Amino acid sequence: LIGKRFILRTDHRALQWLGSFKDPMDQLARWQEFLQDFDFHCQYRPGQKHGNADALSRLPPSDDPTTDETPASINAITASEPTRHTWSINQSSDPDTAIMYRHLTEGLPKPTERDMKGTSLRARLLLHQWPYLTMQNDIMFLRDPSSHHLRPVVPGCLIETVLNDIHSQLEPCGQRRTEQATRNRFWWPQLRSSTHLFCQSCPTCASFKSPTPPPRTPKPMTTGFPGERVGLDIIGPLPISVRGHEFIFVMIDCFTMWIEAIPLLHQDAASVANAINRTWISRWGSPLSFHSDCGSNFESQLMQEVCGLLDVRKTHTIPYHPEGNGLVERTNRTIHNILLAFTNDGHQHDWDVHLPFCLLAYRGTTHSSTGFTPHYLWTGRDLRLPVDLRYPLPAPEQTTPQTFATKLREVIRSAHNTARITLGNASIHEKRHFDRHIAGTGFQIGDLVMHQYPIPPRGTSAKLHHPWRGPFAVLDVLAPTSFLLRNAIRAESPPFTAHFSKLKPYRGRLPDCTADSLPQTRYPQ
Repeated sequence: LIGKRFILRTDHRALQWLGSFKDPMDQLARWQEFLQDFDFHCQYRPGQKHGNADALSRLPPSDDPTTDETPASINAITASEPTRHTWSINQSSDPDTAIMYRHLTEGLPKPTERDMKGTSLRARLLLHQWPYLTMQNDIMFLRDPSSHHLRPVVPGCLIETVLNDIHSQLEPCGQRRTEQATRNRFWWPQLRSSTHLFCQSCPTCASFKSPTPPPRTPKPMTTGFPGERVGLDIIGPLPISVRGHEFIFVMIDCFTMWIEAIPLLHQDAASVANAINRTWISRWGSPLSFHSDCGSNFESQLMQEVCGLLDVRKTHTIPYHPEGNGLVERTNRTIHNILLAFTNDGHQHDWDVHLPFCLLAYRGTTHSSTGFTPHYLWTGRDLRLPVDLRYPLPAPEQTTPQTFATKLREVIRSAHNTARITLGNASIHEKRHFDRHIAGTGFQIGDLVMHQYPIPPRGTSAKLHHPWRGPFAVLDVLAPTSFLLRNAIRAESPPFTAHFSKLKPYRGRLPDCTADSLPQTRYPQ
């Protein structure tokens, strides 16, 4: 095309813009210099009329109509749910239920001690329920003696299937809720212990639920009335929400455990001071003291002036010692875990929408340190939940404002006295644990553990990250607090050293484990 004049038709105006651009510099100047070697006229044509060139830019269809001949690989096999027929077969063949099933179907009397000789412990425990066992449609049920509710007896081979179905639908609920949901629908001997072991082996729960830390508890900071001390802290940075929020400012009353959590765009001192005035001060007035860590947003000159203006004492923890503000730190972990129940790695930008419901759950549940809900200690009445609207409630007693105030004062006084006693007992309990020393780690060669990775994958948030990975096998005990680990599933993975504070026992199952991937008795030198 050099030396010939031609017409260039295109469906965009980039070249026209570049040709008319005045005083280009750098890369734009080099582009103009290159195009000046050609003698052409640029014409714009809309894309709908530019089909001839668009067709040439598309990949042609394949002449071979056959599909890809690459053989498909089976990555997973999902077992179907047990039907009524398979349930009956499993009850009649499983060692835990076979004897009872045969005696019920054949109309035989209760099995004797001779019949039960050599049977399992669960079979003997099932024998104690003989008066409540019944058959319907070839399936053995247990009839509740009080409500006459029928629950199928689960044979041992189906226990894990039943628990997996219930726990996966109620996840991330804990052991107690899984056990209650299972007990309402099914029955088998030692149901509680089976549920406990299953929940401990759940890989999803183990990936983000941290164990109770082994170090000693901090000394308690006791309070005696609402507003005596309010703890402050910041959660974040979180994924930027659709409303632009990135942080959560947490305030908690150290006596009633009443909590306020405000989403913030920034965590600077001005945002913190503004949130304090808009929420706590405007609603509940000035407390006696604010307690926080040594962050610059809490120890700035602006915060000192705000506290001086409100006549609030400002205290802080020792630097790099978050245990000094342990109540707020533990509350942050509770809010964090509740937010994890609403979010996952793919949907992390709507957390501020769920934050008010997290506060509802926290304020409306009984706190273990006080024995009351934060809402009751703060307002003198129970929080009415949406579920209460489904049931008839007694109509409130008609009274005058003066009578109501007198009764409310007595209710709050009685609740606060009880809370002080409970808080005192909790302080004694924490002090007892504070004086204890760590007994040891307990990990031996061959144990399976999970390792904590605090750094999240690129593109995800550390606050909503599932930090626990595993399983890893303990190859060697290098020191009382150091262990040599290797991936228990991939034998080719290199070993690495980890501190005991970053480990917790692994109680799950090993998928696709080979003999070479299991830990050796001693790591070769």
